[in-house]
This record gives sequence, C-alpha cells and structure tokens, in this order.
Amino acid sequence: MKFPPLKLGQQIKVVWADSKSALGWKYDPEAQRKPGYIKTIGYAIQENEECLTLTTSLGEHGESLDELSIPVGCIQELEVLEEKNES
Repeated sequence: MKFPPLKLGQQIKVVWADSKSALGWKYDPEAQRKPGYIKTIGYAIQENEECLTLTTSLGEHGESLDELSIPVGCIQELEVLEEKNES
C-alpha cells in the first residue's frame, strides 16, 4: 500500500490485518478462517519500507509511550486525522 506523505507526530487511523488464533481442538470444515481486522488510532513516529510505527502518546520532548509497529503488508487503509501543528 502506498501511504499519503506522513509527518512525525501526525495523528492517523490505520486499518490493518492481524493474525487470529483459536485455542483447543477444532473441527469445522465450513468455518470461515480469516485474519482479524484492527483499527488503530495513534501518532506516526516512524515509517520505512518494512513497517509503520505509531505511539499512543507523545511527550513535549519527543518521547513516546506504547509503541506499535505494523508491517506495511498488513495495512489495508490509512487516514491522516490531524495535521501536525508546528508550533
């Protein structure tokens, strides 16, 4: 997926495919086995050819809390929610 240009600290929403598991013995040949689709809202702190990294919170000196790196191949949708304020 090609992302819109992102700036460090922009608030974004990402919809991405995640692996899903079911514990215990299963036998249901008709079951629809699909990945789980997750919506995550956070602040972009890094992107490269392998992954996009978001954080839940940004400190005033650039520190981050609770980072999540999502593999680029799993990203289904990406929307910029808030432009980075350069003040």
